[in-house]
Amino acid sequence: MQWRKLVMNAGRLLSKQENRNNEVPLTKQDDDAVNDDSGSSVEKLGDAPVSATPKSRQGRKRDKPHYIAQFPTLVDLVEHNGQPAFLVTNEIGLEITTNVMIDGQVCVPPPREKIPWELLKAEDVIAVYEAENELHPQAADKALFEDVKTHLKAVSELPHEDYYDLNAAWVLHTYTMENFSYSPIILLFGVPEMGKSRTGKGMIYLAYRGLHVESLREAYLLRVAQNLNATLFIDVMDVWKTAEHANTTDVLLSRFERGGTVPRVIFPDRGAFEDTVYYEVFGATIIGTNRAVGSILETRTIQINMRASSRRFDNEVTPALAIPLRLRLLAFRARHLGQTLPDIAKPCAGRLGDIIKPLFQIIQLVSPHRQAVLERLLKQIEIDRLADKAETFEAVVVSAILLLRPKVRNGSLPFKEITSELNKDKGDNYKVPPQKVGRTIKSLGIHTGRNTGTGGSAILWDEDQLE
Repeated sequence: MQWRKLVMNAGRLLSKQENRNNEVPLTKQDDDAVNDDSGSSVEKLGDAPVSATPKSRQGRKRDKPHYIAQFPTLVDLVEHNGQPAFLVTNEIGLEITTNVMIDGQVCVPPPREKIPWELLKAEDVIAVYEAENELHPQAADKALFEDVKTHLKAVSELPHEDYYDLNAAWVLHTYTMENFSYSPIILLFGVPEMGKSRTGKGMIYLAYRGLHVESLREAYLLRVAQNLNATLFIDVMDVWKTAEHANTTDVLLSRFERGGTVPRVIFPDRGAFEDTVYYEVFGATIIGTNRAVGSILETRTIQINMRASSRRFDNEVTPALAIPLRLRLLAFRARHLGQTLPDIAKPCAGRLGDIIKPLFQIIQLVSPHRQAVLERLLKQIEIDRLADKAETFEAVVVSAILLLRPKVRNGSLPFKEITSELNKDKGDNYKVPPQKVGRTIKSLGIHTGRNTGTGGSAILWDEDQLE
């Protein structure tokens, strides 16, 4: 197609860019930036509302530039004349600027060394954006989706073809995060040498402000989440254990939902209400791990169980390979920034419906005929989740309760009977304590009370509830 040729020509404007490390060491100045605890304000920049980032606790002078990496009209930080600049939307298209005025404060991009991903050249993004808009933006969106899938297929092998649609939609959703209240954590799970890192790198190097991190340092995660709104690929052997040691389990658990904050006591000497800072950590996330993450985090994820690949991959997965697609992805963001995406009903009930809905919205926007693929995959994910639940201790307790139906007397079944059933034929070292049985029954929301005969705790039998 003609538009594709123009886009590719625009991509050739790229000059050779050197690879940079994705994770930048945190300095003392970075700690100060993360520990910023003052409020924020909103003002008008032209006709567009712009949300300011917090001011330093020392109080910056009004005429001193303030570093900022997020505001509503910002497409992204870009390179212009060898320096970081803002690429913003206006009434007629895209504009490059090196500063903006927010709440009477001059705001500028962060220094280059503080931006831990490779900046794209502003002129190259604009060239792609204009070429696509001149021809057929909807066709450009559809072709972009297909080309992202092709790129991901060239990087790694997934358990099923449908996962490429899922992962491509996930990549595109990172460029429109302003539209979503939830973001599914992609969990790449499997033993070593199954392609988790290749798959994660292939996705994160395409994602909006994507960072590949192999540690969970608290200050660093808080900085890139709140100040940079970064997309993260956390590539750790045992992610939950590592997060526990790094005091970042709450960061992991809060990444999937907008509005979630994590508190840190930064200034204990200031006293009540002034000692604690609340950090916003919502953002798109991939986790690659060899160990199970536990049920609490797992419910926030879409898990892909990686398998040994039947193909051989000799190409190295690098950020440089993703640059041509990143140009088109930023043009995609610019086209849809400030627009409302197609509204759809939750694809399924519960938290799974919440977290996967953004991906269905992306599919509706760029390639509606592929929705059937995502629906088919969703059904399989639901089946897998039900199978996992059937193996949990809660499921075992419910099975024991149903097995004991003939022992119900006067509308109740004693906890003691349930505990005895669960411990039947078990050695003393493997018996389940009554307290655990009781807590599990109550956590399931089953009606409980006192047995009229023994006076002990019992289930108040409700056939409809238990079925």
